[in-house]
Order: sequence, then structure tokens, then C-alpha cells
Amino acid sequence: MTVQCSIFQIFIGFLVMSTTQISGVEMTLPKVHPTKCVNPGIPKSGFRVGEVFSYGATVEYFCNPGFRISAGNRLRRCQKNEKWTGSLPICEGKTKISAYTCGTLGDTNSENSTRIRRIVGGKVSSHGSWPWVVAISYNNKRRGSYLFNGALIKPGWVLTVANVLPGASKLQVVLGEFNIEQMDGTETSMRVKRVVKHPLYDGTRSGFAHNIALLELETPVKLNDHIRMVCVPKRKRDKILESPLQYGTVAGWGSTKPISIGERTGPLSAKLRQVTVPIIPDKECKQATIYSYRKEDTLCAGFKRKPKDPCFGDIGSPLVMQNPRSGRWTVIGLFGWSEGCGQPRKYAYYTRVSKYRKWINSVVKGRQ
Repeated sequence: MTVQCSIFQIFIGFLVMSTTQISGVEMTLPKVHPTKCVNPGIPKSGFRVGEVFSYGATVEYFCNPGFRISAGNRLRRCQKNEKWTGSLPICEGKTKISAYTCGTLGDTNSENSTRIRRIVGGKVSSHGSWPWVVAISYNNKRRGSYLFNGALIKPGWVLTVANVLPGASKLQVVLGEFNIEQMDGTETSMRVKRVVKHPLYDGTRSGFAHNIALLELETPVKLNDHIRMVCVPKRKRDKILESPLQYGTVAGWGSTKPISIGERTGPLSAKLRQVTVPIIPDKECKQATIYSYRKEDTLCAGFKRKPKDPCFGDIGSPLVMQNPRSGRWTVIGLFGWSEGCGQPRKYAYYTRVSKYRKWINSVVKGRQ
């Protein structure tokens, strides 16, 4: 018997066969079964490149500085049977990394999760997971006076934005901070000796041009597991990190709920929170704001519809990425401003740090 089907169907994905009956005749028809593998995981003391888990997708694993893959597979592929090829690598310690090596850190898992999910829409970080994030306050009053953030780039220097800075005598930085409402035993408080704003920063709202500054500490801080330096980008080697759709992580103690445009602030987080966001193409960054956007010294990041953003209280927070070859973390942006936070089709805007690499080096080396 011949059976004619009047509907032409196209199936995309992995097809499995199912049995049905048409007009008393048993037939075997394809059924759509889109293939998606489970999250393949991240090795301890390592990281993964690749966030697509559909059929045919591949992920690549790397170990942090001082570690090497001793077992498992560097490359894995999602198969039709919804399983990954190979096995999760094991990163084994090879050499001891000095605290003076920039861009090295501990466990970035949250207190109750084993993967980076979605600060607004973020999660609580592990204590010590972002050891270069610095809390900055006024008038030597650590409790109740937390204002904004920065990044430690040298034992005696903190990188931050210029648009929130008073004079040096009014500032204090807290390194090794985790919970701003209690003592964790890892904090070191230091006075600021000198504030150096970029010479072309004029304090206007017009795109926050050249919105970057350096704080010289009264004395260099002693580095340890909870106080470390982040790497400053090298223009050619780290330029790829700024490419659209690359993912970076920003951490801070800012508001934990979405803030509409015009609202002043929201509840701050007591504990350091983190959120991972994609870099947005310059054209879209420009279209999404009513303010001037200068791609030469600014970049933006975030999601169109997901409420995952830095917010009030996160000003100056470093946006960092891990170099897939060296495994070291590099600061590519400093959170400067946004129109509200956690709002649809609105992004967070960052100072593009690579633009100021030469200026940073000049100040740190005492030439300015």
C-alpha cells in the first residue's frame, strides 16, 4: 500500500526513529531530538574555553599557571549520543607560583555553586577568588563608608576610574576584602599617598573620556593568597580579549537588584559578588546609549535581556579575562557608568584599559 504525505517536514538536529500508524498502516517516522550535552565541567586549578554544548561543539581546557594536564583530554566534542568525547582533565601542580606573578588566583566557584552563573543577577564569589579587587572608602572609616572599587596592579598601585575620586588625603583602600560588614581576617587597610588622574580627563559627562586614574599607596602592600595583582594588558598579545562575544568577569559589592534609569541606588551586597558578561560590538554599544560613546577608550558589556550587570557601588570594578594561553587574568576594563542597571537593552560601560598601557607604565615607573 502506498501512503502519501501532504506535509513536507524538515528536521534540524539529531533524528531518532519512532513508530506510528497512518490509515491502519504502521510506519516509522523521524522524531526531532535536538542534541545538547550536559555542562562538561571545569577542572580544579584550570579553566575551559567554549560555552556551546550542542552537537558538534568543542571545548578546550587549560590549566592555571603552575599546573599541567596530567590526565584527561584537552579537547572534547559533544556527540549525537549527548555525551562528550574523552574525560575531564586533571590539572596537577607543576611549579609553585609566586604571589608576585600577576593574574593568578584561587577558586572562583561560588559558596553554593560549582559554575559561574549570572552585583545584579550575579552570585557570591569565594573568599579570595578575586584577590586584586580593592574596596575604596573615604576618611579612613572602613565600616559604613564603602564607596567604589579598584584593581591592584603593583604592590604600591591601584587602578580605578577618575570620575569618583576626591583628594588623596580623604581616601583609604582595603585589600584582601570579602565581607564589607565584618572582619574576615584577610584585610589590609592602607592610606593613599597620591591620586594621579589621566591628564586628559576633564570630568565631563561626554562619554567619560579618559576616565582612568592611579592611586599610589602610602607603602607597598605585602602580597599573599588574598592580595594579588592583576595583569595590565599588553596591546598586541591581549587585544583579542576585547573582541565582541568574548566573556569577562566583573566583581564588586554593588547593588543586588535592578535599578531603573533615574533611581538613586539599591541595597549593596555585603559579600563580594561576581558576574560574567559578553563584550558587545562597538556599533551596538553606541546605539544603546543616549550619551557619547568613544570606542577608542571605551567598551561595553552585558546582555540584552538578562539582568546581569555591575551596578551602583561597583564603580571602578575591574572587568577581567583569562588569557587562554598563559592562564593569567588581565584587566581589560574599569566599570565607569551605566543607565540604570539590569535594564533590558542597556549595557555597562568600561574604560578600555589597553588604551592607557603606556600611561600606566609611565606613572608607575615615576615618570609622571
